[in-house]
Amino acid sequence: MICTAPLNRQFLGLKFRPQTPVWPVVSDFDCADHKLTVETDRGQPVESRRDQALDGILAAEGICILRFWNGGNHTNLPGVPQRIAEEVER
Repeated sequence: MICTAPLNRQFLGLKFRPQTPVWPVVSDFDCADHKLTVETDRGQPVESRRDQALDGILAAEGICILRFWNGGNHTNLPGVPQRIAEEVER
């Protein structure tokens, strides 16, 4: 897995915590200040029913989840931080 979210406020001044419990999952990167969870997933870019169910639970709690697939991260590195920035600006 590659790191797509800089820690220690190095990206837009955001504080990301790695491997953080965000009920009912452990988030790859969590930005509690903006209720944003970033997942970097191995495998194919097809959302599973489990992912969809978890996304719904987190959305009901006001938490946005962004999923980035490792293959896409390598080919679209500028797109990952751009997408995070877009979500934070909402």
